Amino acid sequence: MKIRVSIGNLAPQFTVEGRQESLFFGILNRKAFEKGRYQINPVGGAAIMTDEGKKFLESSYSAKFQEGFDARFVVDRKHVDNILPLFEARNTSIYEIDPRRELEEELSTKELPIQNEPVFTPKQVRGIRIEFVKSMRQMPGNGSTSARETEQMPTVRLFNMFRLVLPAPPALHFPKLMMSPVVRIVPNHQIRKICAGEEQKTEDGWQIGDNFIW
Repeated sequence: MKIRVSIGNLAPQFTVEGRQESLFFGILNRKAFEKGRYQINPVGGAAIMTDEGKKFLESSYSAKFQEGFDARFVVDRKHVDNILPLFEARNTSIYEIDPRRELEEELSTKELPIQNEPVFTPKQVRGIRIEFVKSMRQMPGNGSTSARETEQMPTVRLFNMFRLVLPAPPALHFPKLMMSPVVRIVPNHQIRKICAGEEQKTEDGWQIGDNFIW
């Protein structure tokens, strides 16, 4: 039986340097918006394979990649238990192990027409520290709110989860993030419901992506 494997680097949480508390947040998904849907997802997305890593999966497990070097591919289900640990080891010779590239694309460029300006300047984005927290597996379910994946076959997803650490003082970054029209805060109780498999929406009716797991 074939199964789709999707590897992502996501940053659903942020804090300010020197503080203990963290908040979950999402940004309006451009792909979903272009299809007429308002959906937020964590900053980040599909990891990028290295040439070495892509060739290894193709030769060792007959992996069929879907979009160039994106870490989305189809394999026989029997190989999944051997493949996922390769990504959980976060080996830079195999793939991109953090969301820095996506962070720069999503937060320092004006991706959506409802934005008057990017969330941050490129210099401000470079000042954000990215902190690895954990890797999480999401097994095939009854549906997905992914803006790019379809459910033509079951999908197992592995997420490397990160926390963005904004530099102090918070006045430099915090207000811009909170006031951006494409950013929404996701309360902890909604994160728990998403982890339990319940669909959730923001107060203004935007869909919250099911990759807000923690």
